[in-house]
Amino acid sequence: MKKFYILRHGETDWNRVQRMQGHEDIPLNDNGRLQAQNAGNAVAALQISACYASDLSRAYETAQLALTRHPVIATPIAAPDLRERHYGRMSGMTPDEVAADRAQNPHLYQDYGDRHFPHDGEAPDVFSARVRNAIMTKLSRHDAPVLIVSHGGVIREIMRSFIKMAAPPKPGNCHLYELAAQNDDWQIARIWPQ
Repeated sequence: MKKFYILRHGETDWNRVQRMQGHEDIPLNDNGRLQAQNAGNAVAALQISACYASDLSRAYETAQLALTRHPVIATPIAAPDLRERHYGRMSGMTPDEVAADRAQNPHLYQDYGDRHFPHDGEAPDVFSARVRNAIMTKLSRHDAPVLIVSHGGVIREIMRSFIKMAAPPKPGNCHLYELAAQNDDWQIARIWPQ
């Protein structure tokens, strides 16, 4: 059986007001740090051979805090390919601001079916390929499971790609999941919080 774990970063001030963070390096707030420390109880029980974290501070610090009680792995490996989607001009906007900007500047956006992204952002097919390649590369380096600490968009893309979920749920801050497969039939289960 193949398996790996994914953990979303802790809360930031931009999460609280639903601002799109993308590649912006927004740090954890105090609640986010507490979430990451609390997730450490679940992470400590994982039998992992490595931890890879997005190099954006909100994910990397989450990984550092979550690993403080792990008996084997103490330091995450920074992985720029695990960054959130690059949102281009939408970066820093709330959903309402994005809708207003799209209405005023439709020529700056590309329609991808039920989703719309600006031309200066990362297209869905490019993002999907980046995420899948990042995960497959990291899994190929280890015989035992790994922990991936990343972002909501990355985790949803993992769910789309590995589990074939058309509309995956948005993971909460510091939610931890296990992905496991027999014969490439991937399944997902939330580990923490239960």
